[in-house]
Formats: sequence, C-alpha cells, structure tokens
Amino acid sequence: MQSPTAPDRFPQKKLNHRENCYQSVIEHLHVGVVVHSPSLEVLLWNPKALELLDITEEQLKKSPANSTTWNVYREDGSSCPIEEYPACTSARTHEPVHNVVLGIFRPHHGDLVWLLVDTEPFFDAHGNLVEIVCTFSDITAFKKLQEKLQRTQQLDIMGQLAGSIAHDFNNLLLIISASAEFIELDLPKDSPLQEEASLIQDTAKRGAQLTQRLLSLAGKSLNVVQTVHLDDAVLSAKPFLLGLLNPSVRLHFDLQANDGHLRIDPVQLEQILLNLVLNARDAISQKGEIFVQTTQENESLNIIIRDTGQGIPPNKQEQVFEPFYTTKEIGKGTGLGLYSVRSAVQEAKGRIKLTSQLGKGTTISMSFPLAPPPKTPKSTAPLTNKPTP
Repeated sequence: MQSPTAPDRFPQKKLNHRENCYQSVIEHLHVGVVVHSPSLEVLLWNPKALELLDITEEQLKKSPANSTTWNVYREDGSSCPIEEYPACTSARTHEPVHNVVLGIFRPHHGDLVWLLVDTEPFFDAHGNLVEIVCTFSDITAFKKLQEKLQRTQQLDIMGQLAGSIAHDFNNLLLIISASAEFIELDLPKDSPLQEEASLIQDTAKRGAQLTQRLLSLAGKSLNVVQTVHLDDAVLSAKPFLLGLLNPSVRLHFDLQANDGHLRIDPVQLEQILLNLVLNARDAISQKGEIFVQTTQENESLNIIIRDTGQGIPPNKQEQVFEPFYTTKEIGKGTGLGLYSVRSAVQEAKGRIKLTSQLGKGTTISMSFPLAPPPKTPKSTAPLTNKPTP
C-alpha cells in the first residue's frame, strides 16, 4: 500500500531532478554567472565566473557587487564608478542591463580582461526583487582585433597625410638643393660663402632622407635597393649615432661581417640603426651601454643591437612591433619606430627577433640574405634627394 506521503514525494523528486539539470547546465556554461541578492551579496556562481574574474570562491563570497575591491574600467579606459556597475544599476532601477563592456583588472594575472555584461532582475509573486542574475563573457580577443583594425585605419590616414606632405616637401628640397648648387658654382672657390652653400646642400639632403621615411610610412617611397657593404654602412652612420647619446650612455661597435654585402635601400638601413639606437637609449634610465654588432654566418648577414636598459615585460613583447603601440610615457613615443624597423627589414627580405629580460636589457637581432659584391664601387652613404611623382 502506498504511503500517504508518496503523492507529495514524486513531484519533489521531479523538482529536484530539474534543479540538478539546471545546476549542471549553469556549471558547464562558457559564460560567467553570478547571482546577487537585492543587497548585492553573492548568492551563487559557476566555475567560469571564478576563472574569468581570477578569484577564489572565498574571495568572491566576500566581494559583493558594490565592493570597492573591484578594479573596473569603462571602454574608454577610465575608471568605472560603483553606481555604474550593471548589478548595482539593476538593484537600483529594477531594470535589466544589456551589452555593457567593462574591463576587470586581474591582480594574479596582472592583466585586464574585457567582459560583455548583462544583468536580469527577478521578482517574487508580490513584485519584490529577490535576485539579480549577472552573466558575462570574455571579449578580450575581440577587443584586441578591434584595436588592431583601428590602428590600421589610423595608419592608413596618417600614411595618406604623410605622403601628401612628403611629396610637396621633397619638391621644395629639390629647388633648395639645386639653387645652392648653382650659387656654389657661381662663387669664387676661395669665397667664405662656399662653405655656407655646401651646408645648405647637405641639410637639404638630410631633409630628403626624412621625406623618404614619411613616404615609406605612406607606402609611396621611391626606395632604391642597392648592394651595400654592411660594415662600411654602419661605420658611416657611427658619428650620427654617437650624437644621439648623452655622456652616461656608451655605444660600442663590433663589426665582423667580413666584407659581406646585402641588398637594401641605404636610407632604410640608416633608419633601422637610428630607430633601434634611439629605443635603446630611451630604455636606459641612467648609466648604461649599447652594443652594435655585425656578423656573417653561412649565407646571411646579421645585425644585433643590445642594450643594458630596463627591459620589456614578457606580456608586452609580442606587441612592440605593432603600429601605434609604445611602452614609453605619453608624449615620448609615437609607436611607429619598431613598426617601421620591422617593415624595412621585411622589405629587404630579412627577419627580426626581439628578446628581453626585465632589469637586464633588450636585444634586437636581424638577419639578411648575403648578396654578392657589386661590380660597381660599393655604396655606403644614404641616397640624396629623390623627386616624387
């Protein structure tokens, strides 16, 4: 005979089974779920929430939604006030909040995870708020792709502007250089103005090299690839590189390319050396050393530039070659130096590698295909003015 309590027991079993199913589904979701009380205390959570927030169960239980322990940032990078937290908004307004992008700083990882957050308030039969369910998914990878797209668009706009400016400026330099040359020819050879006319020409040539850098950024440069003697080219740049440094930074050269040649635009080679030595200098806070080394190995020529500076954190090393990315303080870097170096190396069919240790320094290694010596006299000096179309 069935006991009197049996009819009540079977619905309860069904209810328990359904609750267990719901619990299992929530635990295996690929989104974080946290359930808050009306006072924003934490009631329930799933494992994904702990993973995304980089937090333990005990820490989460002690961290209500309105706690000051959370480091939350808006999409523009500014700090998000507590009253704007989605769960806090739903608790105050009794309304759902959807598609809010927030950055959460995770102390253990030392990084920022970007979350797409939604909250939904739930009420009892009398209309009283009983729970706020907060769900969030990781969109960090999407944000990085979005940032890369924005950088690409910025680079395209800057390239168009740089190309336009460089085109006009280069033509002006041609007029200045030609006029200085005519003046020099008309002056007596013993005239003291001969030196001034020569200085004007040299300055115009240096300005032409800068326009080539702008045109290269715009993708419109008239690069003239030549067979260049590597060690001689580095030696010709040595006085200029030494002039970039203050007395507390020593620059060493170890040139062992063994009469090796490579195919590259000499202007671009000079810009590679310039950018890397400048970066090395800026990485040294007080006293330090920079080493410029060349070697020949089998069918390749190598340029290695090493500094004893502060080094680059491991989580930032993969980003340093991206356009507009810089580890320098605001106003001290454009984020285009290493990007332009990598572009120039790749144009010369070379490879580039960065290794760095915090507190010990950074090494940039570049490898280029070995080229046969030229039949004409070797070129070491940067190119002069090149007219633009």
